[in-house]
Formats: sequence, structure tokens, C-alpha cells
Amino acid sequence: MATALLVLDMLTDFTSGKLANPAATQITEPIAELIQAARLRDNWIVVYGNDAHRPGDFELSVFGEHAMADSPGAAVIEELAPLPGDIIVPKRYYSAFTETDLDATCRVHRIERTSRSPQAGTPKHKRTRCVTCAPTMARRSPALPRLCDAVMLGLGDGLGDSA
Repeated sequence: MATALLVLDMLTDFTSGKLANPAATQITEPIAELIQAARLRDNWIVVYGNDAHRPGDFELSVFGEHAMADSPGAAVIEELAPLPGDIIVPKRYYSAFTETDLDATCRVHRIERTSRSPQAGTPKHKRTRCVTCAPTMARRSPALPRLCDAVMLGLGDGLGDSA
């Protein structure tokens, strides 16, 4: 059984670009530490779920043009850049499971548990609770039962160790 650390939408447009969230600077370093801890663990995989919009995507009518596929705004910020072995799952909707490869990725890598990092693209109250992730998994991914933990910053390394 593998566990995935899901790093969601830590992109230029959400940290310093078109939809910049000032709180992103506060969570970048702790997320970098979580990524490093996950990479050092056996059976952990770092999975990035990144907005990669195309013209006409629904979200563009709500938030305006942002994180367009292959644009600088859709790039993961340098401090959290993916490394070889990490997985990148482009997404065009809010959910990392809606019409993405995340479900198949989880099956192929035998991921049965996920831990979701805070993210720049969501309101503060959603950063420390898994309010969107677990229900989405239950609805969108019959292959993933399984557990979805929201990483609480300041509690050990956030990957199961205590403070």
C-alpha cells in the first residue's frame, strides 16, 4: 500500500499571479517540508494536482483566465517544484479527480491513502480540513476508499509523527 501526498494548486497564478492569495507565502515553507518528508519515506509518492485550463473551461467564467495550460501562471512555484519521480496530474476543474488521471494514477501506484497539503487556491478555512477532498474521493473514485487526511500545519511533520 502506498500513500500519496497531494500538493494542490501551488501555482504561480495562485501565489503571486492573477489570483494571488497572500496566505500562500505562509504555507509555502511548511509544504516544502512536507514534500521533503514524504520523499524520504518508503511507499510515499508526491502527487501534484495542478490547474491547467484550456479556453472555455467552466472555472474561467467564475474566476477569469488563470493557470492556463503551459503558461507561466500554471507552473508550480519554484520552492515546491516537482522532482523526477513525482507525479503531475493536470486538472481543469476544482476537483483533482474530475476528468483527470488521478484515479488511474492511484490504481497504478497502489495508492490507498492520501494526505492533502494546504493549498494556495482555496479559502483559509479549507486549508486545514479535508472538506473537499474526502467527499470528492468517495464520489469520484470508487478505487480509493480509503483515507484522506488533511495535513495540519504545526503537528509534527504532518505525515503521522507527533509534535
